[in-house]
Amino acid sequence: MNEIKNDIPIIKTFIHENKCYFYDTYSNQLLNVSKEQFIEIGELQKIGLNEYKNLNKDNKPYQDIIMMINKGFLREQFIEKIEHPDTKYIAYLVDRCINQLIIEVTSACNFKCRYCHQTGKSALIPKTMNEDMAYRSVDFLFEHSKDAHEVTITFYGGEPLLNFELIKSTVLYSNRKFKTKPVSYNMTTNGSLINDKFIDFLIDYNFSLLISLDGDESTQNRHRKYSHDGGSTFNVVWNNIMKIRDSHPSYFDSNVSFNSVILQDENPEDVMNFFTSNGISKSAVSIRNADLNGIDYTHTLIPLNEYEKSNESFEDKFKYMLKCFNDKNKILSEWHHNGPCVPVARRLFVNTEGNFFPCEKVESESSCLLGSLDSGIDVEKAIQILNIGRLTNQDCTKCWALRLCSICVLQCIDEGTWSRDKKMITCKTQKEDAMMFLKEYIKNKK
Repeated sequence: MNEIKNDIPIIKTFIHENKCYFYDTYSNQLLNVSKEQFIEIGELQKIGLNEYKNLNKDNKPYQDIIMMINKGFLREQFIEKIEHPDTKYIAYLVDRCINQLIIEVTSACNFKCRYCHQTGKSALIPKTMNEDMAYRSVDFLFEHSKDAHEVTITFYGGEPLLNFELIKSTVLYSNRKFKTKPVSYNMTTNGSLINDKFIDFLIDYNFSLLISLDGDESTQNRHRKYSHDGGSTFNVVWNNIMKIRDSHPSYFDSNVSFNSVILQDENPEDVMNFFTSNGISKSAVSIRNADLNGIDYTHTLIPLNEYEKSNESFEDKFKYMLKCFNDKNKILSEWHHNGPCVPVARRLFVNTEGNFFPCEKVESESSCLLGSLDSGIDVEKAIQILNIGRLTNQDCTKCWALRLCSICVLQCIDEGTWSRDKKMITCKTQKEDAMMFLKEYIKNKK
């Protein structure tokens, strides 16, 4: 039986366009090496650091690798424990530093979207939050944001404008409550219910408005239909958008943005061209691929690459990984991959029933329930979610892509529970994404 060596360097070697590279995880550096140096690194990976350093070969490529080792590259396992660096602070953060509250004012929606995971759940009766619960949510934010410099309240649905009166009263209540701290307001809407009354209110309170629009008339009407009769939605939504732009151009340019969802057989450039041809800036448009897991949709094209299959665009992932790659801070002996945000401290999602979740994406997952308005926040559960890397502890301590990883708890859930196997499947995709990033980085550096 082959002995498992513990002194294998944590790196990734690859050849791209006839050039040899290795990515060094500890230093977060990508190095271009000669063919001879690349062969030496391959030998090092086979026999381990201790045996390799004792070879004492007298050729320049070998001496080059020894020099790299002496300078801190090609290190063996350097992480002893998977633990997020914010773990020790989480009790304080959730008690005094909550800065974003997301309120689900209703789970009802007047649209039936092709890719929506709620579409087939006809047995679920839509629920609407009442005024008392909304006010208690604001009170909770007030009591747990003492050390936050400013706070944001986001109204979420369903289609939140179906419960506009609650939004209006909650904003007025919040402004009375937060007298010495700035409060900003956000809302995501499908745009179908916007009228002059709503527009005036949104402008008066400087709302940041994210409108879901999937593109031109054909695309929008193919994806997003009215729930009551399956009718087309584009004309109503587009007319409302133009109404805002024509009547309040400054507000439109500064506060209105768009979210577009595309399917795997659609071209994101076509969507972006629709917006730019209508005078809407690229910076105001976010395009992401639909999450097709578990819904009744198939396409007929050849499978796309991993960037295109994810629900993040290539551009978004590249920007995220570039930010991670530019961080050259040393890895400590206790570390955690990127991906998890600090539950509750970054955002607190309150559903129509007053239950707490780390974000709106996991609202239907009981494994991510963090408490309620009645019981408060379960700090231990928050710590578990923050340290989701512990599901794959041994694998993470030896993973070359650790610094470029973006796995959060959402990607580790399988049939309502946190699953190591599910996380390992996601891990494979993350490594493929990381390799694509490195190759794209090389391309952009030329």
